[in-house]
Amino acid sequence: MPEKFTKGKNEAEKARFGALICDWLNQMNKPRKWLAVQAGVSSSVITHYLNGRNGPSPETLMRMLDAFRRDWKSFTVEMALDAVGSLGHTWEDIVTLAVQVFAPGELRAFLRWWEAGKPDSFVAMVPSLPLSWVRRELIRPLREGLISVDSSGSPQCRALILHGATGTGKTVLAAALARDQKIRAAFGGRTLWLDAEVIRPEDWVARMVDQLGLELQARESLAHCWKRWAREPGRRLLLVIDDLMAEDRDWDAVLDGIGPLDAVLVTTQDISAARAVVQRWIAPEAMQEVHVAGLTPAEGLTLASQVLGHNLSAGEQVYVRELGTALGWHPEALWLAVIEGDETGQWEGLITEVQQGDLNTQVQRMVERQLERLGPDRRGWLNDLIRMMVTECVFTPYYGSAVWDTTLEAAERRMGLLEKRGLIEQLHRDDRKNQEEPWRRLTPVVFRTLFKRRQRSYWHKLKDTWFRFKLNRRMATPDE
Repeated sequence: MPEKFTKGKNEAEKARFGALICDWLNQMNKPRKWLAVQAGVSSSVITHYLNGRNGPSPETLMRMLDAFRRDWKSFTVEMALDAVGSLGHTWEDIVTLAVQVFAPGELRAFLRWWEAGKPDSFVAMVPSLPLSWVRRELIRPLREGLISVDSSGSPQCRALILHGATGTGKTVLAAALARDQKIRAAFGGRTLWLDAEVIRPEDWVARMVDQLGLELQARESLAHCWKRWAREPGRRLLLVIDDLMAEDRDWDAVLDGIGPLDAVLVTTQDISAARAVVQRWIAPEAMQEVHVAGLTPAEGLTLASQVLGHNLSAGEQVYVRELGTALGWHPEALWLAVIEGDETGQWEGLITEVQQGDLNTQVQRMVERQLERLGPDRRGWLNDLIRMMVTECVFTPYYGSAVWDTTLEAAERRMGLLEKRGLIEQLHRDDRKNQEEPWRRLTPVVFRTLFKRRQRSYWHKLKDTWFRFKLNRRMATPDE
């Protein structure tokens, strides 16, 4: 496995810091030697920073920031915060380090610039982008939807809901949007991130009031205090709710603070629950729902190239395309499969195993966790769909009607519900005589997880039967 993909969280943060510094040097058209001289280190040290192998010392970090401030007029405090934030530093931390590192004259100039760019109530809770991140074609239209405004200045899209199966990149896509420079500029750098799986809505309101340093007025509730701050005239806010799964009235305390200039970005596996929560506060015509599926083949090849650390050869492209097709271009599954292929070099064997359902354990757990969140009825629907299959295949509502022993209309409804969860997907088959026929298939990662589980169950039963046969035979002929 390449070194950069074996690193933990701290190393991933260093890699992001290095990527930002490299981008700044490219924009300035400056060599790394220039930065080395300004920071008082060797060029090889700067190279290590850019490659994500090491993070700078506090003094070197401050010298680097000051060099960009002095020689690049377009360099902003917001850009600097994006970089130092990936190393775990806050705006206040940089003030403390500046006092420790700079001489009085340097300190005054730096703090004058730093304090002028202090973020206005920006809560930095947006997760960092992983090393497996590939810029997706979805980014541009989603960004334009969030930053486009009508004549009154309100966003044309006030609620964007990203829905799909587990591991398809909804959270990473939301983080990329929240970190996008145009979106951050449109919302004044005010992006609040809520992990719905970890934090209850009422707890989140209390945390926001505390972290924003808001003061409660006489007899004012936390919810009212949050609403008062969020709706101050002229304030624009992007609220991200990650992994919203339950339709719960407790969300009202959070969304009640959303003003006419604000926008909400939601990720979910259950579009029905997310829609029910958001529609209580935002009109349907101002909402946009986007299904996040697998990567495009071009994005998948780019991901594989990042994992391997070089441009793909013609042979490697063939292997990656076969893997991508077998996995439905599922980002997480493809990333892990390419790492395994690079480690072992046995690409043909890996492709065969994947086609037979031997997925990475991490991917299987991810899929099984989503299935647990479905509830027993819908899990039963999926198991019934696969029960009669001997290989991966496409099907229509007529197949669902037969295996579920129900009407065609009921089968269509069930398939629609499973499709909204990203568990089955529609196919457009040009070679079909009836182009209107809604051909579907189980998404490849889901199919291979369920099919392998069923296959194991069958072979375990066969093995147990064979063992009992041998045991009975041995007991009948003890002298053999």
